[in-house]
Amino acid sequence: MSTSVNNTTTTGRLLRIGLIAGATSAALFALNLAFARLSYRYGTNVHALNISRSILLMLVLAGFCHFKGLKLLPDRRAITGLVLIGACMAGQLFTLVGALKYMPVGLVMIVYFTYPLLVTAGDKALTRTWPRPLLVVAMLCAFGGLGLVLGPDFASLDQRGLLLAFGAAFIFMVLVISSSRSMQQVHPAVAMVWMMLVTSIVTGTVASVNTIAWPNETAGWVAFGMSATLFCLATILFFTSIHILGPVRAAILDNTAPVWGIVWGILLLSETLSAGQIIGAAVVVTAVAAAQWIASRD
Repeated sequence: MSTSVNNTTTTGRLLRIGLIAGATSAALFALNLAFARLSYRYGTNVHALNISRSILLMLVLAGFCHFKGLKLLPDRRAITGLVLIGACMAGQLFTLVGALKYMPVGLVMIVYFTYPLLVTAGDKALTRTWPRPLLVVAMLCAFGGLGLVLGPDFASLDQRGLLLAFGAAFIFMVLVISSSRSMQQVHPAVAMVWMMLVTSIVTGTVASVNTIAWPNETAGWVAFGMSATLFCLATILFFTSIHILGPVRAAILDNTAPVWGIVWGILLLSETLSAGQIIGAAVVVTAVAAAQWIASRD
């Protein structure tokens, strides 16, 4: 009896850690995007951002693995999956950050955050099961709420930005599902080191044949550094959430990132919310909570 109670308590504590990690990741990711866009105004470009963030996160994770005594060379059978998620991470970085050059952050995030729907569809297709109808409804409500929260100006629609944002959503869907399986074979930190190693190689190769533009003012360097740091923290927490909760529930939690973007705007930039945005935020939070409860039933 006591063993059963202890196991239940441990499971509950682990689930809470996964939920907190996922929610915090969404908040930090939204803040990272805002700083990334701000750094563009001070002269930097996508190549400088991507190579810096990739190498920084790889070094942080490698240091953690060394401290914990984890071997960085995984089983040969796992390497293919690790290379795949690394290539996906690189592709997602280029497409998402690239989309910010052509469309407003709000519109990019609405398009990009179709990926939780894609993750649900992809995961169910691989497991040959049907998602609960209520889960689909809840996720569609959350996506609809994003439109109200962000209220983008569709007159600013740019086909290049739209294509890049949709590409980022699809690539990230593949990354989330693949990483969930890879982290069942090797320690999550080791999997992420390999993921960022491949990402660094790809971003470094691309940067070597393009111009790398760094910030031209102190304020730009601050924004640049904040974006890189927040990217690292958000990524670590997000993949921790995937490892604990699974790809579908982690992706659902990440759907709150645009709402966090509005919150940061209020707190840091003294922005205000319209009545429609307040309603949209309430819809997103309620729908995500409902989707989490429905998904937990599985």
